[in-house]
Amino acid sequence: MSNSYFFNLPSYLTGAARILDLGATFDAGSYLYGATPAEADARAWVMDWNAIQMDFTAAAEASEQEESVQEEAA
Repeated sequence: MSNSYFFNLPSYLTGAARILDLGATFDAGSYLYGATPAEADARAWVMDWNAIQMDFTAAAEASEQEESVQEEAA
């Protein structure tokens, strides 16, 4: 799941349309909810932990690359 699951990503045209939307009706229905609040919370919780896992993975890979570069230099 991408981190844009709960929000529709805007385009250039939707941005231009928001300028003309003085009644703020354009945002109605732009969020993706679960069938129940508990389901929406569970999805958000899982997505948060997936993001944390991706951050840890990226940090570990960067650390491994840095160590290999230091070992090659030594």
